[in-house]
Amino acid sequence: MVLSQPIGLGGTVGFKVLTIREKLRRFGLEYCDLPTMLSNVESLMKHMAINVDGRGRCIPIAFVVLTIIVVEIVYVYVSLAWFVLWRETDDLVAIMVNISLGTACAICLVKLFSLHLNSNRAKKAFVAYLAFDKRIDRDSRMYQNLLKNLRIVKRRAIFVWTMLVSNGLIYVLLPHLLPGKHLMEDLQVLYGLEPMYESPNFEISHIVIGTASIFMAHAVGTVECLLIVVTGYIEAQMTALSHELLHLWTDAQALTFGDVQNQKKLRNQYIKQQLEFIIQAHAANLALLRLTKDIFSNSTAIEFCLLAISLIVELLGGLENTYLQIPFALTLVSLDCFTGQRLIDASLTFKEAVYSCKWENFDVQNMKIVLVILQNSQTMVLSAGGMAELRYTSLMTVFRSIYSAYMTLRSTI
Repeated sequence: MVLSQPIGLGGTVGFKVLTIREKLRRFGLEYCDLPTMLSNVESLMKHMAINVDGRGRCIPIAFVVLTIIVVEIVYVYVSLAWFVLWRETDDLVAIMVNISLGTACAICLVKLFSLHLNSNRAKKAFVAYLAFDKRIDRDSRMYQNLLKNLRIVKRRAIFVWTMLVSNGLIYVLLPHLLPGKHLMEDLQVLYGLEPMYESPNFEISHIVIGTASIFMAHAVGTVECLLIVVTGYIEAQMTALSHELLHLWTDAQALTFGDVQNQKKLRNQYIKQQLEFIIQAHAANLALLRLTKDIFSNSTAIEFCLLAISLIVELLGGLENTYLQIPFALTLVSLDCFTGQRLIDASLTFKEAVYSCKWENFDVQNMKIVLVILQNSQTMVLSAGGMAELRYTSLMTVFRSIYSAYMTLRSTI
């Protein structure tokens, strides 16, 4: 009560601290509803000067200024290309390490600029997701099951963002923990800053590479969180709809008003009403999935190719030289396939629930509706530009291809 009516400077500060604390709490697992999760992702994206909210709110100038870091990323990337293509060196390991760093930079740039180019589509998707979520009754069992599943999705997104950003922080801080004078990557050379280990070149290199690395890790983690949240919402919807189908006949039997004939009529009316809602919800989820594919599909295909190159080169450069880059690349490949597999599993669960909803007890009209749902219950998949589906089998295929290419190049070199 005291903080709600601040008196003087101290009261004002107390009120602001309370507000900041409440905002930070909304990033936790207590707030798992879709509007809050999308708001969390939007807050992270403002640091990359991307506004996907769709409600006309402007990006603060302070966040736009942070995009100047992209210039540093481009400078680092150009330096890597210069080292590989023009600088004379006989150190094959150094070339491999710089190529691996270059492809990692390219992956981050593809994710960042792809989302910038598709920002209008992302705004439309945000509006569509929120509009569909508003249609669900907050007091219904389906919404409670939806929140339980969204809690798992948010936990997954928090873990992924923390892991990717931590990888970037470890990459930046590790040289300071080692004895002697070290850069993030001792074999990396920035254009115009040779010799790298003399002042002020050494300090400038640390600032430029460190800032760019943390920003890239943040950008990749945020884009991955967006993909996890939007596809996770569809996954949670399909799981909740499956639960409703499995309890449809039990709920209908609970309608025990009037005589036997009236009970049968009430049951069939209730079942028809619920089936029509499930048809509409399923169609809406398919439409949301199409919007999501339009945003991520093409960029994912480019990223997969770059990740394959990065992993092959990192293996050729030696695990002792690339032990921090390899987990980053493997995580990105695995995360996309894991997200796609979870969506496939949820759609298959829905298809099984349609067949197991005790439709044999329904009247003929409701049986026909169930048949229509079953025919339309296609497997939901994410794809990498239409070239490959994001699933576990595709991940294993990628790993086999990478290992085969690595062994071939290793024997040749």
